[in-house]
Amino acid sequence: MNYYNTLIVEDEDLLRKNLVRRVRQLNLGFTVIGDVANGQAALDIVNKQLIHLVLTDIRMPVMDGLELAKNLFYIDPNIQVVIISGYGQFEYAQQAMHYGVKEYLKKPIDDKELFHILTHIKMSLETYSEDSAEAMKSISERTIEELVEAAEHYLRQNYSTAISIQSMARRLNISPEHLCKIFKRRRAETPMQYVTRLRIRAAERLLLQNPEADIKNVGEIVGYVNPHYFSRLFKNKTGMSPSQYRLIHQKQIMG
Repeated sequence: MNYYNTLIVEDEDLLRKNLVRRVRQLNLGFTVIGDVANGQAALDIVNKQLIHLVLTDIRMPVMDGLELAKNLFYIDPNIQVVIISGYGQFEYAQQAMHYGVKEYLKKPIDDKELFHILTHIKMSLETYSEDSAEAMKSISERTIEELVEAAEHYLRQNYSTAISIQSMARRLNISPEHLCKIFKRRRAETPMQYVTRLRIRAAERLLLQNPEADIKNVGEIVGYVNPHYFSRLFKNKTGMSPSQYRLIHQKQIMG
């Protein structure tokens, strides 16, 4: 049996723990590797490890389910997302369809419906794995490396803009799914994880070269419109906030 890393996002603790338990009891091969209370915390996990499935509530603090679905769509279009909606929230679930979300669950969650949806997703994941394997066989190793290098070049030239895996894949004449797969196979990280490294390195340079620059402006220059997300991600990657990073390195330079 194949196993798929699963992330559950729900701000109500009891509902979240209950859903974790029910997914595990179904024993369909979905391994719950994390459960968090908002979309921002979910993104932090997605940026660190491979996730196959995300089950997320819509209304949550910090970052809601729609914004999370949008971010996941650009980070890795292969991630399966299930939106959990309460009464009167179906219109929000419909909006999520624009970001590749194909399934949704209504609260209270019915066991049969949960089983049906997870079974369908499992079949999709297994089919994708088989199709990807066949597609990879038809591409030579040299061609794969050329595609990855072309993707890297595109990302280096455009990391400060709103990167879209879809648009990059169209430029390279390859599906987004296959692009993500071959990139991760060759570079041990997803295209968006590569972009994150580029952005953080650029931010480090800007912080040191422009001591008076506003932290928010630095984030915007390297591609992060949300200053809180930029600061949080920067600290996650460097171990310190942007202001701390600048202060410490300025002291080192000054001796």
